[in-house]
Amino acid sequence: MNEAAARQVLLVRALEGAESPGRPLTEDDRGYAARAAAELVRWQAAEKGEPAGAEAFVARRAELLAARFAERSPKAHRAVEALRWRPWIGVVLPLAALAIGAAAEHIADRGRVSILAFPLLGIVAWNLAVYLWLAVRKLSGLGGGKGGQSGWTRRLVAGVRADLGRRVQGPLAGALGNFAVDWARRSAPLVAARAARVLHLSAALLAAGAMAGLYVRGLAFEYRAGWESTFLDAGAVHAILSFYLQPAAWLLGQPFPAVEQIAALQWDGAATGENAARWIHLHATTALLAVVVPRLALAAIARNRERELSAGFPLEFGEPYFRRVLADWREAPAHVRVAAYAYTPSEAAAEGLHKLAAHLFGRDVRVHSAPPVAYGDEDLLAAHPGTQPPATGSAERPDTPPPTGSGSAERPDTPPPASGSTARPDTPAPDLAIALFNLGSTPETENHGVFLDALAGQARRNLVVLVDESAYRKRLGAQAGAEARLAERRQSWSGFAESRGLRAVFADLEAPDLAAAERELDMQRSTADALA
Repeated sequence: MNEAAARQVLLVRALEGAESPGRPLTEDDRGYAARAAAELVRWQAAEKGEPAGAEAFVARRAELLAARFAERSPKAHRAVEALRWRPWIGVVLPLAALAIGAAAEHIADRGRVSILAFPLLGIVAWNLAVYLWLAVRKLSGLGGGKGGQSGWTRRLVAGVRADLGRRVQGPLAGALGNFAVDWARRSAPLVAARAARVLHLSAALLAAGAMAGLYVRGLAFEYRAGWESTFLDAGAVHAILSFYLQPAAWLLGQPFPAVEQIAALQWDGAATGENAARWIHLHATTALLAVVVPRLALAAIARNRERELSAGFPLEFGEPYFRRVLADWREAPAHVRVAAYAYTPSEAAAEGLHKLAAHLFGRDVRVHSAPPVAYGDEDLLAAHPGTQPPATGSAERPDTPPPTGSGSAERPDTPPPASGSTARPDTPAPDLAIALFNLGSTPETENHGVFLDALAGQARRNLVVLVDESAYRKRLGAQAGAEARLAERRQSWSGFAESRGLRAVFADLEAPDLAAAERELDMQRSTADALA
C-alpha cells in the first residue's frame, strides 16, 4: 500500500472511531463502501487476470469513505490535506542552498581570499562534524539507544496535533487529532528518510554553489591568496591546511606548499599574497571529495529508503481494526465462539451479544454459544480442553440471583451446539473467542481462573474477557451507592483479568454501547497480540 492510500486508511480509521454524536461516517456509508470496494477490486483483478487482494480492498474502501467525508466536511478535509508532503519543498530548499553557496564568496573581500578562512574550508569542517554526529548516532542506535529518535518523533507528533487542532474545531477535532497522532507516529521513518534526502542534497548543492561562485568570479577578477591570524603562526597554519588539503594535492599531482611558502603568504602590510588559482583548485577538490560526493551518496540512500516506505507503507493488517474491516472481504462468514461461566445471559443480553459481534465483524457473522459451564465444573473443562461439560443444575453461583429472561444464548436461526461440546464438530476455528462472565459474581482464582486458563490455552490470541453488567445493574436498581458498587466490581474483575495478561471489557449487553465496547475489545486483542 502506498503512502497516499495509507493516509486515507488511517484517516477513515480515525473517523470510524469518532466518539462524537454526529459521526462523520454512518453505518450506511460503511456498508456501501464495503460492497462497492469489494465489487470494484474483484472486477479490476479479473480484468488483469490477477487474484483480488485484501490490501486493495482496504485501500479502495478507504478511498470511497474519504471521498464521502470530503463532501460532508470540506473544511476539515482541507485541514487534513495540509498535512501532506509538498514535493516542491524538496526542490526549493536545495536550489536555495545552491544560491546561498554561490553568494558566499561575496561576504569576503572581492579581491582577496584567505586560505585559512576560505568559505569552502568552513563548509568542509561543518560537514565532517555532521558525519561524526551521524556515525555516533548510528552506533548508539545499534547499541539499543533510541532516545534521540523517540524524542524527535514525540516532538513531531505534538507539532502535527497542535497544527491540526488550530485548523479544526468542533466534534471532528478529537477524531482528526487522533489521526494526526497516528499518522505522525507511523510516518516518522518516512519523514526521517525524506528529510535526510532533502538535507543531504541541500548540503551538496551548498558546497557546489560555493565552488561554482569562486570559479565564475575568478574568470573576471583576480583573487590573491594569503592568510593572517592573531594566534596562529606559519607552522600551525601549515598543519591545519595540510590536514584538509593534502589529499587533494596528492590527487591533483601537486606538491603541497612547505612551511616557508605558507609563511611567505602571510599578509603583513606589504605582502600581497599570490594568485589564488592553485588554492581554489585544492579547496574545490577537497569540497568535492569530502562534501559533494558523500552527501549525494547519502541523499541517494535516503531517496531509496523514501521510495520503499512511500510505495510500501507499513500497515499491520493483524490489528483488530483491520480484522474487522476485512470481515466484509472474506468469502466465508466470521465465527465468534462464546463460553459463559456460571452465567446464562438473558434473551436481551444474548441479542446484545449478537449485535456486538455484527458490529465487530459485519453482518456476515455466526455466533456459537455453548451451554454455560456450571460453577464447580471448570475442572472438567481444564482436564478436557477440547470439550465443554454440559450445564448441570443452575449455571449461576448460589449467591447470584437467577438470570432475567429465558432462552438460549443462540439466536433462533442458529442451531444449538451438541451437548458436551463447545461447538459443532464442523465449526471452524473462531475469529474471536469470548469468555463471558457476570459482573454480579466475584472472580475466584480456583474457579473462574481455572476456566479462563483452559480457554486461554485454546485461543490466547483471539480470546477476550467480556463481563456483562446487565443483570447486576438490574439487581442494584436505583439504590444509593449503586455506581460505587459497580466500580468496585469492575476493579475486582480488572485485576483478575490483568493477572492473566488480559483486559476485562465491561458492557451492559441488554443495552450495549457498541462503539465503546468495540474500542475496549480492540485494546484487549492488541494486548493479547503483543503478548503472543
